[in-house]
Amino acid sequence: MRWGNWPVADVNNLYRAVMRNTKRKTNFYVLTDNMEGLEPGIVALPIPEIPFWDMTRMHGGQGWRKLAMWAKNIGFSGETLYLDLDVVVLGSVDDFFDYKPGEFCIIRNWTEKLTKIGNSSIVKFMAGTAEHILDKFSRDPVANSFAFGNEQIFVTKNFEGKINFWPKRWCPSFKKTLLPFWPLRLIMDVPLPQDARMVVFTGSPRPVDALKGRWPIFKWRNKYIHKIRPVKWLSGYGWD
Repeated sequence: MRWGNWPVADVNNLYRAVMRNTKRKTNFYVLTDNMEGLEPGIVALPIPEIPFWDMTRMHGGQGWRKLAMWAKNIGFSGETLYLDLDVVVLGSVDDFFDYKPGEFCIIRNWTEKLTKIGNSSIVKFMAGTAEHILDKFSRDPVANSFAFGNEQIFVTKNFEGKINFWPKRWCPSFKKTLLPFWPLRLIMDVPLPQDARMVVFTGSPRPVDALKGRWPIFKWRNKYIHKIRPVKWLSGYGWD
């Protein structure tokens, strides 16, 4: 899913990575508000409209647009693997479809290991069959945005059915799992995880920044903490 000024190059990178790592017939869809610059093999669809949401009053604002993927009229059907645009594909995409076929699967959030809260950077679901998530949120979007805080908490607490978590080593977080603690990150490289299928980047830095050893600073107090060595192995996975 892509909207606003998110670089189109990230969509194309993800598309190429997925196609390199699957042996089965795969359709690649992007829900977007801008269809220009996409590679020919990508099927671009408009983000389902949710006209009655006033996101200017909602906690988290535009981040809640991600709930649109639960719309009944999403534009395709069947077993679907959703990937955030800043996911780096290392290995088999097919493994995700072979794991618990037809069932809902999500990452167990790295910062809430003792709970059943998921991280929705990599989610498998049956498209068009869980519109109850969107319906529940739409009953009072503003109140729900403050009560739940973000989209992935709302999804995992309101999904009607069994929630499965991906195997722990498949989807490490760049920051929470792989990045050495400060100040060790100043002298130690971020390791390439051997058993991972994908590495999840959340927020900053993005893969293109980590490759060059950059960590954009948004708060002055993070000037010295937000430093990393160039993550050179990313160049072998489409981020050069």
